[in-house]
Amino acid sequence: GLMTLKKIKERQPGLSIIVVTAVEDRQLMAQAFELGACEYVMKPLNLSALRDVLSRMKKIMTALSKTQPAKPSRN
Repeated sequence: GLMTLKKIKERQPGLSIIVVTAVEDRQLMAQAFELGACEYVMKPLNLSALRDVLSRMKKIMTALSKTQPAKPSRN
């Protein structure tokens, strides 16, 4: 889990990652956030809560895309 998160963030630092886990451990949650996770969701998944997380992330990503300069097109 955390090692995978670390490797992903090393390769794609701008990627938004939701950690989904069955382990309820505040120390692991803190480590996940320190490694770059943007959300930490417990199993079993509550679909309503997951929708809320995804909605929040969508709003954040939309806001960030408006503040960052446009990437040049590849032609």
